[in-house]
Amino acid sequence: MTQSNEDLQHHGREEHQPVSVLVNNRPVTVEGPKTTGQEIKEAAISDGVAIQTDFHLTVVDDDGKEDPVRDDEAIVVHCDEQFFAVAGDDNS
Repeated sequence: MTQSNEDLQHHGREEHQPVSVLVNNRPVTVEGPKTTGQEIKEAAISDGVAIQTDFHLTVVDDDGKEDPVRDDEAIVVHCDEQFFAVAGDDNS
């Protein structure tokens, strides 16, 4: 087990595994567990969610509150975690 941890540290990252999350209530598969806001949006677009890469991304916490996720922010995603992506220039 220690060797595995050393191997992970040696390579500087954990092995990526597919994680199923929700973006705008649609299932999306991202490479996780570590990913970025930009990678989540790109995966959502690839999976057919009608968003663009310049949309603002938020994650829903355990209390139902939405917290922003920056494009360059590295986060750990969990199965069935919920995200919302909305256009940034809503002048209505």
